[in-house]
Amino acid sequence: MDKLLAELYDSSSVSGSTIVGGHHHDVIVVQGVSTADLTSRDIKVLTKLQDHVASECLFMSDQLLHELRTRDKLLDRLQKKYDQITAILDAAFCISEDLHSQKQEACI
Repeated sequence: MDKLLAELYDSSSVSGSTIVGGHHHDVIVVQGVSTADLTSRDIKVLTKLQDHVASECLFMSDQLLHELRTRDKLLDRLQKKYDQITAILDAAFCISEDLHSQKQEACI
């Protein structure tokens, strides 16, 4: 992408204008140039930049989707473990209550 931006900077129809963009920007803006001033080479470079940005966005969205699915699977596993632990604690509480009742009955 930086190579494409450098190619755009070198263009005679774009030189002297402001180009905002780069590796850490989501948007590439060419200010101070009318569309009529752009050469076919400039349009090809801008199209390549657009394709590159679209490809990066698609890759990042795929990556995010994978991470969300992984997180959801992990949350499901954690929920199952939580449910198991809760069931064990409930059973232990019931046993404790029964033992306490039996102890009180034995004292009477």
